[in-house]
Amino acid sequence: MAIEPHLLMTYQKLLSLSQTMLHLASAGSWDALIETEVDYIGAVERLSQSTQASPISSQALTQLRPVLRNILDNEAQVRVLLQERMNELAGLVTQSNKQKSLNSTYTSMRGNILYPQD
Repeated sequence: MAIEPHLLMTYQKLLSLSQTMLHLASAGSWDALIETEVDYIGAVERLSQSTQASPISSQALTQLRPVLRNILDNEAQVRVLLQERMNELAGLVTQSNKQKSLNSTYTSMRGNILYPQD
């Protein structure tokens, strides 16, 4: 039994979107990644609805397995890149908080002359 054309097109669309998301994440295009992810989630929802109405045969799943593997691999790589970005942003927030604390301390000491004690 061959894969239904609309089903194959949906999986190919998912693969294309996942490849685009990986490219955008690799390039650091985070805003474009989010926009593409919205399309990706919509395609996943449509796929879920269509497979609930008529389940995929085991033979069709066997034929789709390479496409599914590529999609899952792309998602895993995007997750790694997102985690790296989150770690980078967390570091920037920590650095900003330290700078703010330092500025606050120096601002409160402004105008005071400190003398060393014996």
